[in-house]
Amino acid sequence: MKKILTILLFTISVTLFASEFKVRSFDFNQNDLSARRNPRTDANDENCAIIKVSCDIPNLNFDSNAGIIGEIEYKKGEYWVYVSPGEKEIDVFKEGYEKLSFFISANIKSNQVYLLKIYGTGINDLQA
Repeated sequence: MKKILTILLFTISVTLFASEFKVRSFDFNQNDLSARRNPRTDANDENCAIIKVSCDIPNLNFDSNAGIIGEIEYKKGEYWVYVSPGEKEIDVFKEGYEKLSFFISANIKSNQVYLLKIYGTGINDLQA
């Protein structure tokens, strides 16, 4: 019984102190021409959209349902993540953080730019 209680307390403490990502906002940026000026095409030869992820935590990793197209670019405090048109989910993850699976309600279109603002919570932000 003590063993089960110890494991349960450990699990609860890890969960309470785990850092996680929170979403501030997600918006379409109609004035940003970055996707047209820096185009990439996906496996279907369609021009990608860019999701610019604004976050002050370094060395983030990303994934999506259809996959990220090419390398992630880091520019001026934001990550440029190229995705195929129609993408519906983007995952943000880093060791020490719970993975954020962000479901996109907007219809992601070719050559368009979207801004996802996120931040981290918890003790790992003090070490970032």
